[in-house]
Amino acid sequence: MSKFQSFLIIVFLGMFGYFKYNEMLVQLDTYELKEQEHVDTLYGIYQSNMSNCLSQAKENKKSNQEINDTCIDTLNSSIVANWLKDYGYGYLLEDRLVVNPNE
Repeated sequence: MSKFQSFLIIVFLGMFGYFKYNEMLVQLDTYELKEQEHVDTLYGIYQSNMSNCLSQAKENKKSNQEINDTCIDTLNSSIVANWLKDYGYGYLLEDRLVVNPNE
């Protein structure tokens, strides 16, 4: 094999590696976008469930303690909330309401 042929093989392998590397970067970006889309969907489901629960609790004139027990605690321990926590978005979950002692 001549030096020129060796050179061409090295150039070809270098270009092949470069294109494979770029393809890997594109796949990584695609994965990150899909993961973010999945988290957005999970958060939308969580927010919808929380909104429905809170509006129903307010309609029924529930106390803050009852809202904490029936809505916030229940939804914050749901599968959707656990997935959000697993993805590192636990800070998006609803905080417990302040309970007045004379409620």
